[in-house]
Amino acid sequence: MDRGSKIHRALEFFDEDDLHLAVDQAAARSQEYIATVAAVAAVQTTRGIMIERPLYGVLCDIPYLVKPDRVLKRDGRVAVVDIKTKSKVGRPPNDKERLQHGLAAAAQTVAVQQRSPYLTVNWQGCVYVWPDRECLMVGYNDPKLIDEFAKILCEWEGSAGASRRP
Repeated sequence: MDRGSKIHRALEFFDEDDLHLAVDQAAARSQEYIATVAAVAAVQTTRGIMIERPLYGVLCDIPYLVKPDRVLKRDGRVAVVDIKTKSKVGRPPNDKERLQHGLAAAAQTVAVQQRSPYLTVNWQGCVYVWPDRECLMVGYNDPKLIDEFAKILCEWEGSAGASRRP
């Protein structure tokens, strides 16, 4: 199981109030991830609305599937959060990663709002998690990201459709 899967699984257990530390070698190796989870949870005075729930969205009449890590509500505001894990020597996201993560956050936000029209998403972005330092929250709230994601979907559909034609 990779680093990201470990943290995502530990967060799931934490959210279900079922995170227990066993006294074995495997648990000892996971301590830094669990400590990171606890640090993230300590600053989250939020209520989880959706946790790892697959959702589909439609843009340009093209359906797509996403699975936001968390949809949270805090002080009446709704946030779509994608959790990104980093290694101890990991750097903050570069421009290319920020664009990729921003497009993913935009796609998740559209799907959340389409499937749950009673929610108004006020923030979308990523929480970058390192095992040995504070988390970094980066908002990707530019509406142009949704337009860019739709453009990519349309281009992909166009090229996929062309390759299926006889």
